[in-house]
Amino acid sequence: MGRIVLCADSESLRHPELMGLDGESVEALPWLECFANAEEARRFARGAKGVDEVWVVSSDDMEGINVAAAIREDDPERDVYLVLFEASGSALSRAQAARVTGTLTRQALAQRFALAKRGHARRLPAGAGGSADAAGATTAPGASAEASGVIAAPGASAGTMAEAAGAAAMAGTVASVDAVLHPDAMAGVVPAVPAGASAERSAFVLTVVSGSGGAGKSSVATLAAFLARERGLRTLLLDGDLQFGDLHHLAGLEPAATLDELIAQDGAEARLGAEGQEELVLVGAPQRLEQADAVARELPALLSKLARSFDVIVVNTGASWADYHVVLLEQSSCALFLVDQRASSVRACQHALELCARCGIATGSFAYVLNRCGKGAPFTSIDVSCALQGAHVAELAEGGHVVEELLGAGYPSELVALANPFCASVERLLDELLPEGAAAWGRSRGMARGQRAGRGGMLARRSRRRAREAPAPTRALAGVPADVRAGASVGEEVRA
Repeated sequence: MGRIVLCADSESLRHPELMGLDGESVEALPWLECFANAEEARRFARGAKGVDEVWVVSSDDMEGINVAAAIREDDPERDVYLVLFEASGSALSRAQAARVTGTLTRQALAQRFALAKRGHARRLPAGAGGSADAAGATTAPGASAEASGVIAAPGASAGTMAEAAGAAAMAGTVASVDAVLHPDAMAGVVPAVPAGASAERSAFVLTVVSGSGGAGKSSVATLAAFLARERGLRTLLLDGDLQFGDLHHLAGLEPAATLDELIAQDGAEARLGAEGQEELVLVGAPQRLEQADAVARELPALLSKLARSFDVIVVNTGASWADYHVVLLEQSSCALFLVDQRASSVRACQHALELCARCGIATGSFAYVLNRCGKGAPFTSIDVSCALQGAHVAELAEGGHVVEELLGAGYPSELVALANPFCASVERLLDELLPEGAAAWGRSRGMARGQRAGRGGMLARRSRRRAREAPAPTRALAGVPADVRAGASVGEEVRA
C-alpha cells in the first residue's frame, strides 16, 4: 500500500476536525504527505513514486477543484478525489469536467482515512495498544469486525476481511452484495460523472470565450441556449459582454432584466427562475457602458445565485479580457474556447491559455472549438490542435450567409428549425458537453427529444408568417434561400 497526498489549507491541517478527522494528527503520519501550497502538492504528486491517490480538500492559494484538475491532468492514470463538504450540482458538474476520479463527502473522507490508516497499520508489529491477527491486521482493543466497517463472509478470516475491505475502499468502488465491505463504509463517495439529477443541483454553466473578437461567440452562445431550451431545460442566456453586449438583438428576445438591474434589486434572480420554467430567459448587458466595472465586481456572486434557479446557464463574454473573465472560468462547468479561421485568432487563444496558467486556473474544464469549418477553410481542427499542443479540438461547420441573416434579424428559432449545418454542429457539441443527467431533466418536464420534429415544422411556419408580415427591409433578411431550406450549405465566409 503506497502513500497518499492530502492537499488542504493550513488551518485544516492544523485542525483536522475541520475536515471530519477528529483527534487525528495528519501531518505526523508517515504515509500521508500533507501540503497547503497547491503548486508544491502538484509538483510532489507529479514526481513522486509510490503514491496511490490524492485527496484534495483545499489549499492556501487556489480553489480545490483547480488543484484536483491540475493534478489529474498531469497524470490521467492517478486517482484524484475532490472533497466537497457541500456537494451542489454545479460542483459535481465541475468535478466531472475536470475528470477527477470522484468526489468525497466529509463522512466519506473520514471513512477512507480510517481504512487507509488500518491498511498501513498492518505493516507494523502488534503493540500494547492493539492486537494483530494472523494476517497482520491491527484493530483497536475491543473493536469488532463490524465496528471497523467489515462484515463476515462465509469462511473468511479476519485478516482476509481487512485485506478485502482495504482493497475495495482504496480502489474507489462501491462493493457489491457479495463483497465483504460493509455497505456504509463507502457512504458519500460520489463518482465524478453524476448518475442523474440532484434535488439540490445547480445550473450547468457554459461560458463561451475567445482570445479575440469576431470568432462567433455571440452566435454560438445564442444557439446553444436555444438548443438547451429545446431539450426542456430551464435555460438562462446571460450577456457577459459588459461593454457592447447585444444578445437581445440576436436572440430576438426582450431581456427579462439587465445585469445592473439584478444587482441593484436583491432577490430578483429568484423571480427569473420562476419565469424560466417555460421560456428561455435572457439577462442583458448593463444599460450603460460606464457601469461595466461595477457590474464585473458583482457578477460572480450574482452567477452563483442564478445557478440555483436554472438547469443551464450560457454566458457570452466580451472580446477584451478582464479580471471577471478569470472568475467566470473558475465558476464554469465548461469553458468553451472558440477559435476562428484567422491565424491571429489561434495566437490569441494561446495567449489566453498562457494567462490562465499564470493565474493558476486548471484547464480540465476547457473545450476547444474551431468555427467556420468547411471545404477550403484555412484551418482544420488538426491544425489548431497542433498549435494547442495536442488538445482535442471540435469543429463547427460553415453555415452560409443565412446564419448572419437570421441571427441579425433576431430569428434563432427559425435557424434551429432549418437544420442548418452550423446549427447542427452546435447541437452535436452541446450533446457532448451537457452532463448525462441533462436529458433526463428535460424529459421530466415533459419535453422529450421526439417532440422536436413537430416543433421544427411549427417554427418554419412561424418563420414564413413573420417574413410575410415584416416590413420590406426586414423581409429581405427573414427570407430563407431555397437551397438552404433544402439543407444545402452556402459556401461563403460568415462573420456571425
